Amino acid sequence: MLIWVVTNEGVGETIYESQVLGQYLVIRSLKHESRVISYHTWWNGFRNSLKRKKIINNEYGVNIISTFWSPFYYLPFSNIYPSLHFFFFFLFATRKPKVIHCRTEYSVVIVALVKLFYNIKIVFDCRGDTVAEFTEYFKPKNVILKLFKTYTLQAMKSRLYIALRLSNVHLFVSEKLKSKISISDSDGFVVPCLPIDNIFYFDNRVREANRSNLGFDNKRVILYSGALTGYQNFESVVNVILPLLDSTTIFWVVTNEYKKAENILKNILGNCFYKVSNFAFNDMNIVYNVADVGVLIRDANNTNLVASPTKFFEYCFAGLRVLHNHSVSQVSSVTKIIGNDISFEDLKLNKIEEIDRGKISEVAIKIFRKSNYNKVYTVSYEG
Repeated sequence: MLIWVVTNEGVGETIYESQVLGQYLVIRSLKHESRVISYHTWWNGFRNSLKRKKIINNEYGVNIISTFWSPFYYLPFSNIYPSLHFFFFFLFATRKPKVIHCRTEYSVVIVALVKLFYNIKIVFDCRGDTVAEFTEYFKPKNVILKLFKTYTLQAMKSRLYIALRLSNVHLFVSEKLKSKISISDSDGFVVPCLPIDNIFYFDNRVREANRSNLGFDNKRVILYSGALTGYQNFESVVNVILPLLDSTTIFWVVTNEYKKAENILKNILGNCFYKVSNFAFNDMNIVYNVADVGVLIRDANNTNLVASPTKFFEYCFAGLRVLHNHSVSQVSSVTKIIGNDISFEDLKLNKIEEIDRGKISEVAIKIFRKSNYNKVYTVSYEG
């Protein structure tokens, strides 16, 4: 059976490789064929997507990704062009899919026109509370932008309504998200944002071989890994970490937004107690093994409450302790299960009990490995 994965995230790097290509590999592991159809807003991002598409297609040896431009999804009527484009792309496809896996409600709306004319199954993969995110992080001050926000919120609510009712199967990244958005208690399945199997794990040999090379001998390394987008509130994270830093403790920021991170850190910390790096996705397990504590501090709001941060499970699979502020419900519950949370107070007072990182890694992988959810995908695609 042929299954298409449709996304409006473009062809990025870390999240794309971990999540979108991860979904492609899940579908292949279930003995189905798959293809990724990726839309991208903004011309610069689209051009980068075209480059990334070539690299990934060459790595896999087959043309698994098609990427196209679309208008910015917050703009009025922005779904019209990609919907028409996708309809004709589908119409002229040599082989048509039986199932379309749509990441986000916007992707469902793109596919909606095809659904009206063809008997296909749509799986709506709800990645987060987009309405809450737009409400909480876009705060206009002038009248025109306030009117724009009012319109956009109504459009986003309409897209979510359409996505829930047009799709055949609903997937949610957390229990909190499911309880907030699902049509009923029995509606849909929960599948967290989990990494690809066998990529992240703890190995003390990897840790010992790389700590000195990176300049971390005899230092405690507190790691921030990921992008610096608004909801992650990087400046607040730095200010929280600041009291923990000294000659024995370093803040390591690994991000592809290198210059932005450097500017923020220099303004707050000067030139002391931090290091900024950029690692390829395939080398991130080295990063997690080298570090001692992973940071996941978010604003306490509705966006983060229902989230399922991709980096969190990568931290866990590598046996890292996680410093968090209980703003993400899933992080609070999972760290209790596998026993790898650490408090700010314990770090500040240096009250740190030794833990068996290999055991933490083993437990996390056993409970939360992506292939554990293959039955959910089998029911979603074939049921």
